[in-house]
Amino acid sequence: MKDPWNPTTKEIIEWAYTEDAIFPEQDWDLSVCNITNVAEMILNIASDTNCPNQVFFLHCLYLLVGDAIRTSGNTYNIESLQNILQSAANSTNTDILRWVERSQTLLSKPETFCYDLWCDGGFVYKIDKMNEKRRTHL
Repeated sequence: MKDPWNPTTKEIIEWAYTEDAIFPEQDWDLSVCNITNVAEMILNIASDTNCPNQVFFLHCLYLLVGDAIRTSGNTYNIESLQNILQSAANSTNTDILRWVERSQTLLSKPETFCYDLWCDGGFVYKIDKMNEKRRTHL
């Protein structure tokens, strides 16, 4: 990757499908989410259960929504976000459908925004994994 802070679409896709890929930079999710017209690409990768880095891209979807709400649409256009949510609502992937539901709730109630859940990976890396562990130990 030539410049991790300005990766090409091709470089992102190549990284996504690399087994045991290492983050090119700390906070690389911010770089990935900063590319024009990236939401559709992120959605496609996050929907692919065969992608070894699928969870990272699911986190990026949450980050896009969280940042859009946190900045009142300055980092990511709310209308564009609603379009991608509408497209994602047809997914058969339960993680994507959960993201759509949570995102629609946040859009209708932006006062419920929590940085840790939306921008720091809480929904993807912490909360859902803890709930999964609890369900398997019950």
